[in-house]
Parts: sequence; structure tokens; C-alpha cells
Amino acid sequence: MANEKNCCGPTNVVTVADLCENKKVVKEFVRCVPIRQACDNTTRTVFQSLSTVNPDAIVIFTNTSDCTVTLSVRGTTTQGYTIVNGGSAVTSVTGLNQIAVTCTDGATPTPDMFCTGTLELDLTVGLRF
Repeated sequence: MANEKNCCGPTNVVTVADLCENKKVVKEFVRCVPIRQACDNTTRTVFQSLSTVNPDAIVIFTNTSDCTVTLSVRGTTTQGYTIVNGGSAVTSVTGLNQIAVTCTDGATPTPDMFCTGTLELDLTVGLRF
């Protein structure tokens, strides 16, 4: 992935212990992930949870290109969004497992064009000790 715009910054990890309920909440905020892929109607996974405990998340995708982006967010349910140039989508999801992006430029694939955008994630995992 090429970084069209330097939007990525440090990742913040916050750990909160709740001694009353004997649990620990781990929160990780991924500020920005740049997206750049061909407008060729190919679906590509841009996030995959590798954990047995999938995080809850707030997902923000911003389309900064002329292509149309189809965003699929899969958790306990699957949510789909079509995002045109300059648009964005915001959703919250329980048990985030996968995020996939498909870029199109009309009916005919145009692999010489690229869609660009940013994916912002606010991930939270609750663990009991």
C-alpha cells in the first residue's frame, strides 16, 4: 500500500483496570490506515482479526479518489456501504472480524486508475482476569 497522504500517526494503547468487576479493558486506537488499490472490481481484505476474541470497533472510511468504494464490515453481522468520491462511512460493529474494500470506476474495470482513502479504527477488547 502506498501512502498517498501521510495520515498515519502513532498507535495509542490504553489499558484500564476495573478492580470492582475484576476485569481489564484494552483499548487500541489505530488513527489511520492509508488505502490505495486499483479500480478493478477486486475485493481485497484490509483488516482481518487474528484473535479468538474479536474487538468491538468504530470504523470510519473516507474515500479520497474518483472511484466508487464498496466497504464490507463483518462482525456479528455484515454491513455494506457504497462510498462515492469525497464521501465517508461511519459504523460501529460488535465482534469485528474483517473489513474488505472493492474499488470500481463504472461498469468496466480500470486497473490503471486507483482508489485512495483512509481507514480509521477504534478497537476495544474486554478481558476478564
